[in-house]
This record gives sequence, C-alpha cells and structure tokens, in this order.
Amino acid sequence: YPYAVGLSPAGGVEVHGAFSGDSQLFQRLDLRGVSVSSFAAFWDLDSVPRPDEPLVVATSDQSVFWLQLVPPDKRVAELMEHSEYDIALGLCAAVNVEGREHVPGSTVQDLQRKRAFELFRLGEFGRALESFAASKEDPRVVVSLFPGLLPKYVQQGWFDARNVEASVPSFRQMQALLSTELSLRRAAEHLVPYLQKYRQGLPPCPPSTLSPAPGAAEEEGSPVVDNSEEGMVRASVDTALLLASLL
Repeated sequence: YPYAVGLSPAGGVEVHGAFSGDSQLFQRLDLRGVSVSSFAAFWDLDSVPRPDEPLVVATSDQSVFWLQLVPPDKRVAELMEHSEYDIALGLCAAVNVEGREHVPGSTVQDLQRKRAFELFRLGEFGRALESFAASKEDPRVVVSLFPGLLPKYVQQGWFDARNVEASVPSFRQMQALLSTELSLRRAAEHLVPYLQKYRQGLPPCPPSTLSPAPGAAEEEGSPVVDNSEEGMVRASVDTALLLASLL
C-alpha cells in the first residue's frame, strides 16, 4: 500500500500518503512512547500468523499495537466524502498499476466526474473539461452547462427526460458563471477542443440508423437523420461545436 507510517514529532504515530510529491497526512494516532516497525520483523515467530493485509507494529514498554492499513478502495471512499478528489485520484493511480485494479474503474470515473463539476463551479474550465473527458460523462450534460449551446430539441427531449438539472449539483450556479457573453466565450475556448476530441472518437454513422428527416419525402436526395442514441449524441456535439466556434 502506498502509505508511510512513522512517529510524529508531536508524539504518537502518523500515517501519510506516499504517492505524490507532497506527503498527505491521513491519520494521527495518539500512541505515546512507542516505536514502529514492519510486521515482517515478526514473521519468523511461529506463534504469529502471516497477515493477509499489511500490518505495522507499534510497541512500547508495556503494550504492542497491531496497526492494519486501510485498503485503498476504502480510503478513496473516505477522501471522496470530503471532496479530496485530487488526493483520491493520486491514490488510485498509485495502486491501479500493472493490471491490478485495487480501486474499480467505475469509482475512478465517478471521482473524475465529481472533480469536474467542482472545478467547473470554481471557474477552472480547462481542468474541468479534462476531468469530464476522463470520466466519460455524456457530452450533452457537459454542453448543457453552457447556456444556449444545447440544441432545443435535445433540451426539450433528452435533457428534461433525464432530469439533468436535478441530478447535477449546483447546476444553475454553474450556468450563472457563464451568464455574460465574455465569460461564455472564454469558457467556450476550452469547450471546443473537448468537443473536437470527443467527435474524433465517434465511429462513422452506420447506414442502418439513417432515416428521412421529419416531414421529408422518401426519395433520393432527401435529408436524413441518424435516429440512434449515438446519432443524437453526434448531432448535439456537432451543433454545440459549431455554436461554440462562432462565439
């Protein structure tokens, strides 16, 4: 586990995250007058079974304490509850290596999503959109944060049916950040490359999903629309990309 355990200068034992340049204090235990060592020092004792999880031993003149380290997935959940998204993501990156997944990918995506909304609320649009991309959030949700860029038919259909406004924390507050033309234009500078990259990742439209546009005759040259879910996403991205580019 990427933790560092040692004695606190103020007395007791401290547990720090050891997976980034800045050591993050996770926990302080008020165990006075102890020394700490790895459990490995006790493996040669027949009376002490080898643990399934890493342990640290804290000993004093009168007591012995077995300290079991918190599994990464539980620590990530605790950090998420306190909105410590960057620290949690750093921990995920440290433990999910070489094919091992101590923290599920769905949890990592949820972390990125929560981080994205928090950064957006703080006005850090570039970093927010990077996290939206990493979270694989539906681009229609992202575009809905930019007033006037979501196509009306999407606003009146999918957006209301999914109840996006109620499911996104501080939705109106985030929209209010872009209430002026200048603020919207500045934020759109970050939205355009996000949409371009998303659009490049979409597969070509399969012919079987195309149908005549509403009210169009079924004849050669008639306008067609892609009525699949993927096609609706593609149309929303294309419309928002055009509108954002014209700001």
